[in-house]
Amino acid sequence: MGYCHPKESAHAQDAREARERALGLPSQSLLNVGYYSDNQSPSSDDPDIDERHPDDIAVDNFAAAMKVKLAEKRSQARGGWDDKDDCSALWLSELLREHVEKGCPLDVGNFAMMLHQRGERIASLLDVLRGE
Repeated sequence: MGYCHPKESAHAQDAREARERALGLPSQSLLNVGYYSDNQSPSSDDPDIDERHPDDIAVDNFAAAMKVKLAEKRSQARGGWDDKDDCSALWLSELLREHVEKGCPLDVGNFAMMLHQRGERIASLLDVLRGE
């Protein structure tokens, strides 16, 4: 079993990992990020060795987890972030800030991605509080 968020029960983590496997996504376990102990070194003969930089592995794993979460939310009829007339940058910024407080980096990453893809910045906390 990989890292379990304090707010994610072991049962919820097992269910999430099963969904990821069913979708053919790579393991999100922190144990599989390509680090080696002192007596190991990468070998080009070993197909289990991932020679990518840990940053690249982490971004790929995070993006895969983001896709799973977005697919989950689409199945619950959530969407519309790409429609600037229906969903403002202020609203996305407010959601991002709320999810920072909830402690889920995956949700924060998804809201940040939405703003990034729209070419927008995160609204200041003052603007969010004012609703401007």
